[in-house]
Amino acid sequence: KGEHIALTWNDVDLEAKYIRINKGVYEKDRKTMVKDTKTDSSNRVVYIDDRVIELFRRHKFHQDKWLSKHQLTNPHGYVFLKAVTDRVEMPSLGFFYGWLRNFLRENGIKHVGIHGFRRMAASYALSNKVPLDVVKNMLGHTDISTTNIYLRDLQDFQREGTAVVSNAYNKLINNEGK
Repeated sequence: KGEHIALTWNDVDLEAKYIRINKGVYEKDRKTMVKDTKTDSSNRVVYIDDRVIELFRRHKFHQDKWLSKHQLTNPHGYVFLKAVTDRVEMPSLGFFYGWLRNFLRENGIKHVGIHGFRRMAASYALSNKVPLDVVKNMLGHTDISTTNIYLRDLQDFQREGTAVVSNAYNKLINNEGK
């Protein structure tokens, strides 16, 4: 969440199709503050597809329209905003959850939490033979053992899938034998 909240429009390159992750946030005295990412490997470029680009364009359009309507500016270029009386600022970590829920609903996307998106991206990448070290870099992990957690999750799902198929097959065999 912190990396998303810290995003500015300067970090988003819709033409080159990537987002530059280079900062995060923390909260101090009920105020959201920008900080460096956790590790050097957390600084990274995340490539995006045409669907994500379209969502960013829509978001920017609605943000600009909202700012104009309320006669506000976004001097820091934050992608995600919170209105505070006569200005905008970076939202809190908790605010982002509500924003994401509403955004997904408004765009017809099934609800998935922010970490769910990370897990889903890692799992899909790994299940489609993207090398573990590439997924590690996508997620900004320093240690491949952290990324390996996603691989273990994927292996658990594969085991569960095998068990489901095996049980169905055994039921077929048992019913045919009677």
